[in-house]
Amino acid sequence: MRVLVTGAAGFVGYAVTALLIEHGYHVIGLTRSPASALPAGVQRLQGDLNTPDTLPAALADVDACATWPG
Repeated sequence: MRVLVTGAAGFVGYAVTALLIEHGYHVIGLTRSPASALPAGVQRLQGDLNTPDTLPAALADVDACATWPG
């Protein structure tokens, strides 16, 4: 299952992302910064939910989405 996590580099988002990876999910982490730390195995997608052009690419081909402000 492919899961998009927004705010994946934030405190809660990072913990949720790490837990999803640990349980075998394919995780796409949406981050505003290309340098923010993410758990190993996360596919980074740089973008911002405040930018409408980010949404179609972020939501393409995912099965679920977990959102946290980050």
